Amino acid sequence: MSERKQDPPAAAAEPVPELTRAVELAARAGQRVRVRGPVERQKLGDAVVVDGVDILCPDLRLPEGDGVAELEGRLERWAPPVAEVGPGGEVSQGVEPGTRQWILRDCVRR
Repeated sequence: MSERKQDPPAAAAEPVPELTRAVELAARAGQRVRVRGPVERQKLGDAVVVDGVDILCPDLRLPEGDGVAELEGRLERWAPPVAEVGPGGEVSQGVEPGTRQWILRDCVRR
């Protein structure tokens, strides 16, 4: 009678760190994090404000009336599209050159 091999025990998932201060952002860039704060509506998506810094979540639109949300995703520093000036002086939607913003990729609500 042969012994049946057992799968190794599943490793406990590491807890996702919650960021509460702006000074923690750079150290956690590229990592999965959780943020909680007031919701702010922006053109490119909803954002959560953490310690005065907007953290954009473009993958998710929060329901109207949500005052505070807890979001989780991979934290990145992002360069949004730059506004361009057309031949007639018209300005496209976008931001000033050099603008960088914190963003959560693969963002989900917790």
